[in-house]
Amino acid sequence: YNAVEQLLEVYGECRPLSKEEKKYLPIMLLYPADLIREWLGVWNRREGYHPKEVWRYFQDVAKQWEKRKEFVRTCMAMIK
Repeated sequence: YNAVEQLLEVYGECRPLSKEEKKYLPIMLLYPADLIREWLGVWNRREGYHPKEVWRYFQDVAKQWEKRKEFVRTCMAMIK
């Protein structure tokens, strides 16, 4: 998590990030499998995958971010 924050901070110095990018990029970088799964579902027109549903999914992930962030930090502390 800290590495992602540092990466985006440095990147933001080269190209300022929008409010939306600041909100969603960390989630997408930390949970790339979620992003790819949802994107592939829409791309392949799988049942239950629609751009609006994927957008809602990522909004829900953003709402859960504080809980997920704490989970990631706890896991990282255990394996260090």
